[in-house]
Amino acid sequence: MANEVKSLSAYVRDVVESMGGGILGRTSNAGAPSYLYDTARLRWVGLNATLRWDGWHIFMDGSGNAQYNIRRLITYFPGSGSIAPDSPFSASPGADQDYLAFREPHPLDIQVAINRVLPNLHYPTEYAVVTATMNLRQFALPSWLTQKWQVTRVRRRYNDSPDTYQYRDPIWWDLLRSEGDLRLYMEPAVEASVVLVLDVYQPYSTLGTWTATSSAPSRYLTAAAKVPIFNALKNAAAGQARKHYEEREAEAMSDYRIIAPEYLPRVAVPIKVTPAPEGIEIV
Repeated sequence: MANEVKSLSAYVRDVVESMGGGILGRTSNAGAPSYLYDTARLRWVGLNATLRWDGWHIFMDGSGNAQYNIRRLITYFPGSGSIAPDSPFSASPGADQDYLAFREPHPLDIQVAINRVLPNLHYPTEYAVVTATMNLRQFALPSWLTQKWQVTRVRRRYNDSPDTYQYRDPIWWDLLRSEGDLRLYMEPAVEASVVLVLDVYQPYSTLGTWTATSSAPSRYLTAAAKVPIFNALKNAAAGQARKHYEEREAEAMSDYRIIAPEYLPRVAVPIKVTPAPEGIEIV
């Protein structure tokens, strides 16, 4: 089953929900640049005081006005179910617009953590190399192929149509380093215009904008991202707060170790001859 495709802002929402202690809300009616309404989650009938809400952030992650605005919250009006940011939104939040309100970390720090762990998560796919000349025995690989376990099989593919594809395994192949980069070596030599198909584990790409998407499993990504998040919070704290974040970091690492085996590559690399067969020169 294919993984659900999610945007960076959706992943941030998943992380906040997993960490707990935040509000995943939706505006009940149109507000103004200086406040938003959520009478379902924020209204406290009979409490007409004006309360400070220091240290909280609000992230307008839902589509609509002021989308992707990040502000600090300063004032809470429980009687009307409204909150006010420290500076106006870029536009008046509309009705039925999703938002996140939480104390820590900053939404941009969650974004950094997500992009830090994404390249360490991999997914199985095929990578094709078209040979342009004859008698090739070694091939350059893309820069994201950095570990030998990322390639689990190599095949020659013949015919042009998916309906008539035919595959042949080489007698021998291996991945060896040349000037720091992995290269593919194989025997026999490959004819011109033959497609080499590599079964690989490719890393997920980082997400440069709030709307950029990925198919990384959210459960796996969220578990991985919480480890550097709590580590950063721990390093910025002192005393009892530091101890609290040390415990949260340890919990996050424990959760990750339980979840990760469900998604880690299941690598079964074919047995390859070592050293190379006679006649193949490894340079």
